[in-house]
Amino acid sequence: MRYVSFLCCFLVLSVAVFAPFVGVSVSVSALESSLAVGLEYKNSGFYDRLLEVELTGDQRYDAVSIALSQLGYHEGDCEADMDGLNPNGGRNFVEYTRVWGKVDNQEGNGVSYGYAWCAAFVSWCLRQAQVPKETALTEISCTRMTNWYKNRDIFHYRESGYTPILGDIIMFTEDNTITHVGLVLGVKDDRVYTVEGNGGEKVATHSYKLTSDYVYGYCVPNYTVKEGMDYEGLMESALNPTGNYIVTAKLLNVFAEAASTAEIVGTLNKGDKVEVIGFEGSFAKIKRESDEAWVAKNAVTHEKYMIYTVKYNLKGGKGDRTEQRKLLGDSITIGGKKPTKTGHKLIGWSLDKSAKTVDYEHGAEYTADADVTLYAVWQAHELTVTYYNEDGTVFEAIDCKYNDWLPEPESTPVKPDDEEYSYTFAGWDKDLERVVVRNLEYTATFTATPLPPKAEESSGADPLVIGLCLGGGVLVIGAVVAIIALKKRKKDAA
Repeated sequence: MRYVSFLCCFLVLSVAVFAPFVGVSVSVSALESSLAVGLEYKNSGFYDRLLEVELTGDQRYDAVSIALSQLGYHEGDCEADMDGLNPNGGRNFVEYTRVWGKVDNQEGNGVSYGYAWCAAFVSWCLRQAQVPKETALTEISCTRMTNWYKNRDIFHYRESGYTPILGDIIMFTEDNTITHVGLVLGVKDDRVYTVEGNGGEKVATHSYKLTSDYVYGYCVPNYTVKEGMDYEGLMESALNPTGNYIVTAKLLNVFAEAASTAEIVGTLNKGDKVEVIGFEGSFAKIKRESDEAWVAKNAVTHEKYMIYTVKYNLKGGKGDRTEQRKLLGDSITIGGKKPTKTGHKLIGWSLDKSAKTVDYEHGAEYTADADVTLYAVWQAHELTVTYYNEDGTVFEAIDCKYNDWLPEPESTPVKPDDEEYSYTFAGWDKDLERVVVRNLEYTATFTATPLPPKAEESSGADPLVIGLCLGGGVLVIGAVVAIIALKKRKKDAA
């Protein structure tokens, strides 16, 4: 985020952080960073590009080469976001302020590394190029930096007619306040080309008319230089780098000539790779199998600056990481700190949001050069619902998963009658849960019903039975006597 506030330009910070480098002669060698390096930056890919820079001994060339190695680095939103890979970052957190310490710029970030960083970036490049601080100020304030050069008569106003060269420090102004700074790449066709930090929230190249009111002037450090260095070649390679590019548009027309009105000879899709062999205006010339053609320059990105994002869908879980980013060709470790979800364990990540199996283990290496969303695959904890008889023996134990509906026994517990009571199942000792979120235990309860008393046993004959038997006998005898008498009367009558 480009700072334009008056406060930014008058930040007061001691610059005696670095001891002066001994001497001014520098041997040609691979760069070794002498500055503090954060873990996020060290693992981002931009640190590797820094270390790939070969120091030539020409400090102009070396300072700009270092700046160009950081092209595409984007500011972040917090201290853990200083890898340079957040394309949406906007709170000024960058690696280049680390060695100058934390400052409260009154912009909501508190005392932190999140402050305007254009001057910090220029100073960082000069220090990495081993330019002694006696000849190039280490600063984070554009105004203080400009005044330091003015006081040593090594500053040129825009109106002076001075033509800047590679490595000069260009100062910009708005409303009579010096607000921004960058490094000069060179001049071409009445325009000055630059590489800047904090111009559009990232490290990028820009150009301005030499006569633009936005240009305030140029600081000229007392660099050590070498004869025969190809300054113009370095500028051209920075502004129009050829090589492999990646299509970033969803659908890209391929033209026969460098004009949008030319014949369309094909199309390309997002993610396709093309070889760019030249440029003309807003078009890039691409090499095809049988010929050459043209595509819109702003619809392709050099593979060195392609940033891919791995997003994480936690599917109800909780974690401290929602995405990771990588440069083309780099790798990342999937997931970071393992997320959690109540009642579940993470078994990995899948490309399919409804998958039950995993495509990547947590902590595995991800190397694909593609934007992707990975979905957490959770496995519910195994739980048991145990139903007990009243005597404590197990009636039935049922295995289930976390958050399953409560399973109930297929049969009903039974308690045998005893001499005094019969028993009826009355339910369980506590209310049943609707779903299972832990191991559960229930014990059967019963309602007791008294049985009727049994009849008493006797050793003698029951009087009632005896009376009935005797009465029955008397009746039988009487009937026999009556029959005999009736027969006798009939006989006498005859």
